[in-house]
Amino acid sequence: MRPWVVVMMALVGVGWPWEAPSAPALRLGIASILSPEVARPLYLPLARALGSRLNRPVDLVQRFGYGRLNDLLARGELDMAVLCTGGYCDVVNRGGGEPLLVPVMGGSSRYRALLVARKGSGIGSFADLEGRTMVFTDPLSLTGFVYPWARLKEFGGARRWLGDCFFSRSHDRSLRSVALGLADAGCVDSRVWGYLTATHPETVAGLVVVERSEAFPIAPLVVSKRLPAGIRSQLKRVLVALSRDEEGQTILAQLGIEGFVEPDPKGYARVLDLFRRVEAEVAREP
Repeated sequence: MRPWVVVMMALVGVGWPWEAPSAPALRLGIASILSPEVARPLYLPLARALGSRLNRPVDLVQRFGYGRLNDLLARGELDMAVLCTGGYCDVVNRGGGEPLLVPVMGGSSRYRALLVARKGSGIGSFADLEGRTMVFTDPLSLTGFVYPWARLKEFGGARRWLGDCFFSRSHDRSLRSVALGLADAGCVDSRVWGYLTATHPETVAGLVVVERSEAFPIAPLVVSKRLPAGIRSQLKRVLVALSRDEEGQTILAQLGIEGFVEPDPKGYARVLDLFRRVEAEVAREP
């Protein structure tokens, strides 16, 4: 390029031909379904693939606790989030986001809550938890708190039936708490149990599933209501394309995702009702 051309470009504010303006980063929030240190390396390849195909950086944002991540979404400080079903119910209550796509995992867009205890503990169901210590995951977790709290209502309520309880803030930590004897039982996400059983069997050694819940709908990927419609559509197209090509399938397989289906908001009606009922009960109890 001739020197006088460079000078003219500088004077009129024209950038170098190879310097394309960079789009602002897309902020992807990851709920602590798994501990942050476990989840981050699993989601980094997805963030990079999305960034490459969207031609913009994708930053992972993590917070320890479902509510903290939902706070960011409600304030418009996240563009997209991977949530649990209970966390999604909280987003619906707040009006802080909208469903984009629902992941298909294990051939289904549904999953279960699993009551887990140590082998030989004498625990075979919720009925055997009288006076025992139970670990819950997070106050917004469907499988790790809302469902078991509602289930214990059949025995007079968690505070009456259990000897003690505490929160771990992630499903893998709940399992670790039971394995180490810090808790007698915990209720966890069947997807986390399946993932750890397949990839880190030592973490669930000595544990057994003693009761399974009904099937619940997997939470949709959620986008902020403040995200422009054009970016939202582009993001949806890219995710669907990832699930259909070899590179994308390999990346999604690390997360146990086989594809995506359209969200059905009506399918969450029963879960939302359960979430609101338990939320009201907890607020009323001392």
